[in-house]
Amino acid sequence: MPGWEKIPLNIQASRELYKNLFEAPLPFIVYCLFAYTVGHVTMFNLVLSWFYVAFRIWHYYVRISNPKISKRRVPFQYSLIVTFILWTELFIFLVK
Repeated sequence: MPGWEKIPLNIQASRELYKNLFEAPLPFIVYCLFAYTVGHVTMFNLVLSWFYVAFRIWHYYVRISNPKISKRRVPFQYSLIVTFILWTELFIFLVK
């Protein structure tokens, strides 16, 4: 589209959706690779990882249906908390 035309809201919303989908999971993907490399794959890690995936899917569907940040904040925060728990647990494993 030429730069002087206004971008339609549905195109802007899909652009933001895909941008968010690729930015947020990066620490989780790095965690998965690192945990597998050091040989620290437990049932606890797997369950939390699937919770992370579920929260991201939830975030995706909320984002599609309602683009307001206040509506999608909860699943995003839960996914960040799960990522923090996973990294903390891996750090404790590495320190021991």
